[in-house]
Amino acid sequence: MELLDFENNIKLMHSDWTLTKSQSGTATWLNIAMPNNVVFTIQITPSDGVGISRRSGDEFDFGGHEELFGDLSDVLKFLESHE
Repeated sequence: MELLDFENNIKLMHSDWTLTKSQSGTATWLNIAMPNNVVFTIQITPSDGVGISRRSGDEFDFGGHEELFGDLSDVLKFLESHE
């Protein structure tokens, strides 16, 4: 799944989630906030795949991703299982 498809899917099917995006070098960072006060930070890097970390509130003590995926469609399934 391409990034644009992933973003559109979030916006259309999960309108109660808030998605923000930023770029840092070759990495794209997404924050997805769900209504249950859980935020997932997703790092997409062309050479390393997709890493995801769960956090609560605004704090983000990054020590490595909790889950790694090869494709954004798998990330979407993971997020939907944590709604």
